[in-house]
Amino acid sequence: MTDFEKKIKTKLIEDEYAEKFHRLDTEASIAHINHDNQELCRINEKRVQLEAEMQVEKNLLGF
Repeated sequence: MTDFEKKIKTKLIEDEYAEKFHRLDTEASIAHINHDNQELCRINEKRVQLEAEMQVEKNLLGF
């Protein structure tokens, strides 16, 4: 895979995860308004999980 192809695929991965993070931000706003701390904790855990998944996908492009 060329460097150009890697850059394109990396951008696609980042765009895909940006959409997922945006959805989480919306959920977090609603949970914050409702004072739902348990839901905020779940959302934060999901955010950490998504960040890790995104890094794994980006790292796999190097192979």
